[in-house]
Amino acid sequence: MMNKTTLIVSVMVLIAVTSLNILKGEAEIQYPKKEQMIHYYSTEELLLSFIRPKVEEIVQEKYGTRMPWNFVKVNEVKGIALVKEPKDWFEVKAVIAVEEKSKTTYDALTIKFDEHHYNYDKNFMKNLRDISFELLEYKKDVKDIHEKTMEGH
Repeated sequence: MMNKTTLIVSVMVLIAVTSLNILKGEAEIQYPKKEQMIHYYSTEELLLSFIRPKVEEIVQEKYGTRMPWNFVKVNEVKGIALVKEPKDWFEVKAVIAVEEKSKTTYDALTIKFDEHHYNYDKNFMKNLRDISFELLEYKKDVKDIHEKTMEGH
């Protein structure tokens, strides 16, 4: 009788230990060894990340050197379509803060870029560098725009 009890307890311990090892093994498989960071962006942040390289070039051109800057506010985003011909583009009006020596200046800019809606080239999405950007307007040190921008906050 004792042998059966010992055998049953031994089998139960063996099953429990095996189950723990199997579960531990599954847990190691379920979690990747490399950590992953996920960031959630608003549509505005996504748009700004798209035009950021072009704005970087524009700021460098306007100030004659690379300057630290950042977006403050997007004032307007609009899509424009010509009625008589198949041509579309986007325009973005924004305010940026440029760090100049020991002060911050606020500049306003308007950028135009292709929408490519009527582009019949099937490969145009393979290279977003083909999208053309154009600076429509740039105003340096526009204090009243920053003050109006910050009124709603």
